[in-house]
Amino acid sequence: MISANTSYGESESLMDERENIEKREFARARVSLPVQYNIFDLEEYNKLREKRKAEPQVCQHNLLAITFPPTPISRREETDYDIRECLEIINNKLDYLIGLIIGGVPRKEYKYRDVVVELSGAGLRIMTCRPISPLMYLDICLIVPFFPYFIDDIYGQVKRIISVQEGDSPEEAHEVAVEFIEIEDSVREKLIQLTFEKQRELLRSRREGK
Repeated sequence: MISANTSYGESESLMDERENIEKREFARARVSLPVQYNIFDLEEYNKLREKRKAEPQVCQHNLLAITFPPTPISRREETDYDIRECLEIINNKLDYLIGLIIGGVPRKEYKYRDVVVELSGAGLRIMTCRPISPLMYLDICLIVPFFPYFIDDIYGQVKRIISVQEGDSPEEAHEVAVEFIEIEDSVREKLIQLTFEKQRELLRSRREGK
């Protein structure tokens, strides 16, 4: 709510800023991204939320926050190091980082795998042949084309289901529209940037007649 003490110019500026934020958040693009997810009803989702609140929050993908065991190097003098142990520690750290770079493994198991066909900062659409009921809740892990290559702990709710025919397939496919209900601001911003990037790629393809 805008304060009564706010000037007309300031209120217009605030409204413009809010409008720009909403435009960024709801900008959307057609994509093709692998997605993994679990499905919950309301009761299961509430139990999951309570469980997550009780768990310690750990940064998973910020390399600057990665904590490794103390280096077990005995230092008799300033320049006297155990080179072999030092190299082993470096090797272990490199193995950890390489595991993240090549995709790593999500922190939890996901039952379902499909493809995201539309993305925005506010939600996404999943193409699937499995039945998903409206108003169900999804725990989502997105596979993205930038480090750390998978983004999990996104929670959404199914808002719409659109039936589509996939070529000559006898199975009826569905585009499941999901609205994000729990997502970190930094993750949302990355998805918005990816959306704009995909929009630019589409514009370039149209200009080049592809």
